[in-house]
Amino acid sequence: MPYATYTTGIGYRRDLIPDEQIRGMSNPYEILWDTKYKGKIGIYDDYREALSMGLLKNGITDLNTGNPKYINEAQRTLTSLINAVNVRTSINGAYLGIPKGTFDIHQAWSGDMVAAWQYTPTQNMKTWQTLGYWFPSNRKGAVFNDTITIPANAQNPVLAHHFLDWMMTYKNAMLNFSWNGYQPPQRKADPTTLTTTKSYYGEPYVFPWMADAVVFEKDFHVGYFEEELTPQVDQLWHNAWQAFNSA
Repeated sequence: MPYATYTTGIGYRRDLIPDEQIRGMSNPYEILWDTKYKGKIGIYDDYREALSMGLLKNGITDLNTGNPKYINEAQRTLTSLINAVNVRTSINGAYLGIPKGTFDIHQAWSGDMVAAWQYTPTQNMKTWQTLGYWFPSNRKGAVFNDTITIPANAQNPVLAHHFLDWMMTYKNAMLNFSWNGYQPPQRKADPTTLTTTKSYYGEPYVFPWMADAVVFEKDFHVGYFEEELTPQVDQLWHNAWQAFNSA
């Protein structure tokens, strides 16, 4: 059962990079290669997300491609980050590293940046306004969802189904959203009001300056999915990721 939706874009420090700077770039993915921020740039330690970003940077929108040419080009694109900006890989670099100043720019899931305010050194609006998130304005970027799954051999399947029902009530889904920053697929949660409606903590579910992080149902019609790969194609992706890590 899907319980959280998200897009994959770029998290950044707004006190160092104005919104209009990254949004005004012809290819905003290129900001990850900006040598001005050398040593302060990160990407996810995730072979699908990282290589998919390399594909998108190169103008390839099939995030499940089995074309060795495109996969190898994405690998070389990522590898070029090493000399250009001394890139680092992490899983918590967006929601934890950006608020603490470890990173100025990091590949980011929308939910990570929505929740990043909880990790700023000081808890006030001025500090929260240093957090930014970019996603293509035409919504043609990576989009997906997380799920809760009941195993086929679950010992208590009825109780498990009750838990799913409980998690997906509007109240509990929005409480979870308040905490983890990942927007639930609730039609009652009008995306156009999430930047003005207060969450459990008293602040908007999504700060107005991070409106790019709001997920719309239409995103699942125009965005790009990372789907399951065949074993043969998956191996090509793993080989490319290993080549990047070895470099």
